[in-house]
Amino acid sequence: MSAQRRTSRSTPPKKTEVLDPFLSSNASPTPPPRVSSILQASGTDEALNSQESTSTGAHEDLDALLWLRTSAEFDALTLQTFVAATRKLGEALVDPNWNALVSQEQTGAAANTRPPCVVVDVDETMLDNSVFQMELIQSDTEYESGVWNEFVQKRASPAIVGAVEFIQACRASGVKIFFVTNREASVESATRDNLISQGLMLESDPDRILSKNEQPGWSSDKASRRRAVAKKYRVLLLIGDDLNDFLSAKNLTIEQRSQLYLANKKNWGQSWFVTPNPNYGSWEQTTFGHDYQAPLEKKRELKMQTLSDVDVSN
Repeated sequence: MSAQRRTSRSTPPKKTEVLDPFLSSNASPTPPPRVSSILQASGTDEALNSQESTSTGAHEDLDALLWLRTSAEFDALTLQTFVAATRKLGEALVDPNWNALVSQEQTGAAANTRPPCVVVDVDETMLDNSVFQMELIQSDTEYESGVWNEFVQKRASPAIVGAVEFIQACRASGVKIFFVTNREASVESATRDNLISQGLMLESDPDRILSKNEQPGWSSDKASRRRAVAKKYRVLLLIGDDLNDFLSAKNLTIEQRSQLYLANKKNWGQSWFVTPNPNYGSWEQTTFGHDYQAPLEKKRELKMQTLSDVDVSN
């Protein structure tokens, strides 16, 4: 029986005191507006301002990107996510049965004796890559791996609001942080440099970045990498912007994804925490039937058809 269950109803749940950087007088000051700070950090402001846009009109990501880059609500949501995760960290530390992984990814009965860790995604969870999305809109193009890797090599993405304070709380509590990312292993050095520059890793940290294709079997499905972590650590929390950051959910339909969400309802806000990403992800891929080779205009047509087919009665 966990410590939480043994506590009487009139007494608050027992937990380890976790240093809360969000309440500290030394907490990070309010960051400057992303529109200026991100461009200055990436050195692309002059290029973007002088670049002639090839966009033919409204892009389907325009409103989503404007919301992400300019709204107070986006910052409030990411801060809310990391504050809530920090609050749960103390409870998780004292409960030996606390494990954020689905049963298929847990490894062995001795998990509760292993040192604690959290597993986080990188893109749109720890790092804000909205400048890359802006470049796609300006050129009216879509994601291409070579162009993306060139962007990653700039090492210029700023931290998501709240991420640094959460990492500080983990460090102060002796909880290790593993970064499980679908960035390619070929750009892992750039990823590490970017995380260090934003205060999300230390220069002295060992390699805890698990990149796609870094090891045999480490595909874009992150389950194999979560299992690798679980062999030596007890995973307390999972944080990401995509359903696949929590369990295997690749190439599913909209209905199947909803079923997975409902089947794991007890985990959300308890050991699983989501950061908002309205621009891209496996959710978007369902809207064009995972037809990755389709031309951009065909994908837009399929998205419109998906929107028409949505049942709003429920």
